[in-house]
Amino acid sequence: MLHEPCQVRNEAALSDAPDASRGSEQRRIKSTQQDVCGTIFRCLPLFFPLTILWNWNIKRRLFAEVRDLGIVDVNITGRDIVGGLAGYNGDSSITKCYSSGTISASGSSDRWWLSGGVGGLVGLNWGTVTDCYVNGSVTIIGEDKFAGGLIGDNGGSVTQCFSAGSVSGNHSVGGLVGTNPGEVTDCYSTTTVNGDSSVNGNSVVGGLVGQNNKWGRGALEPAVGFIARCYSSGPVSGDGRVGGLVGWNAGIYIEGVVSHSLWDVLTSGRTWSAGGTGKTTAEMHTGKTFLDAGWDFMSETTNGTEDIWWILEGKDYPRLSWENAPQ
Repeated sequence: MLHEPCQVRNEAALSDAPDASRGSEQRRIKSTQQDVCGTIFRCLPLFFPLTILWNWNIKRRLFAEVRDLGIVDVNITGRDIVGGLAGYNGDSSITKCYSSGTISASGSSDRWWLSGGVGGLVGLNWGTVTDCYVNGSVTIIGEDKFAGGLIGDNGGSVTQCFSAGSVSGNHSVGGLVGTNPGEVTDCYSTTTVNGDSSVNGNSVVGGLVGQNNKWGRGALEPAVGFIARCYSSGPVSGDGRVGGLVGWNAGIYIEGVVSHSLWDVLTSGRTWSAGGTGKTTAEMHTGKTFLDAGWDFMSETTNGTEDIWWILEGKDYPRLSWENAPQ
């Protein structure tokens, strides 16, 4: 079943922020409509963006473990690093969370060291994101930033997540992740993706990931993007490097890795990708296509026993086991 975390709606403010030294805590949020709560562990002061306009500020970083929390109907406008749940997730974990609504970023940054990651859930991720999803709109206007349906810039780990909705931007634009020097495994995107290179002449656009690989955290630390057992099925358009699954799979030293991943050549409108294998819609609705690629499905043990995926044979794409899996 889809997890049903506590929800936060409209404008909200934190009340009685817990002392980080007290360990596991429950944080209550005052809402204009109703009181709701989310469970947060080992938490420093956390900022929940809902209907807000901001510039990047270190005080709004997230250093916590967040579980079972939904942020819905957001309307967020920012400049540097912007996300529906967190602008920046540093070495922390976000599990079974979701967001919906509209995220946008515009204007130039006066902070040259910021990548400008903009995502439906997290702008810049150096931690772990697991069992999460986004159904919303991510839009970047006029400047070079990384845009992703779930995460704008991922240098951490993203596992068993998905995104739906739409993403548009002008640099590295992806249905799930804009740019990925980290790891993305067992994820998918049905997001509509559009990239415009008129701003910088060099946009990279992918149904799942725009750019797979770039610089690491340090100025001289290369990082290799890794994608495994993922797929995308949404329409992909743009006028730069445009791929059905990945727009660009290259970095400073070596290429990223794209393993056992697929995209729908018909629904995406793309027969080429910088990584992955293109399939028809009929093939993407067939379990054997994914089993042959080593995907771990329910009711089989050849590819593993974690039961990560299930499929409605002949009628739909694979879904994650926590999504309304048949009993």
